[in-house]
Amino acid sequence: MELTGGGATASETTFNYRIDPADYEATLLQRRSELRQASAELEMELGRQDLARQEKLAAMGRMTAGIAHEINNPLGVVLLYSHLLKDEIDPDSELSRDVEKIIGEAERTRRIVRGILNFAREEKIERAPCDINTLLERAATDAGGNGCRIAIELDLDPHMREHEV
Repeated sequence: MELTGGGATASETTFNYRIDPADYEATLLQRRSELRQASAELEMELGRQDLARQEKLAAMGRMTAGIAHEINNPLGVVLLYSHLLKDEIDPDSELSRDVEKIIGEAERTRRIVRGILNFAREEKIERAPCDINTLLERAATDAGGNGCRIAIELDLDPHMREHEV
């Protein structure tokens, strides 16, 4: 077999193969084997790269969830004290309007953080039947049972019993 090449640049390089007819079958089998080996090596490398990319995405998801939780904790405190402050001030005052802005922006941020957490979770959300009235009654009982001065009056719709949430 004789191999010759030429061309001014690498992109213009051409190779001519001259194979002795007696060596044709052996050369063809050897080239086919080399091609299969190169293809298998390429497939393994692509698999390694894909695995590394998946591991990196999983790590980013965990990190994102951790950051979102760290943002959510002080945000809950901001909302709690903003609502307490709002209850103590004149509703018609400029300060009341400022506190409303704080509450609105904190709630907007909380929705953004919740979206990030939902995106970072790998689990699928499954809908299940829920008795809405019972859920609201429990929430009202829990809210009033923490030593807080909260009066809750429930006016429940009897048609809102079993819904899928």
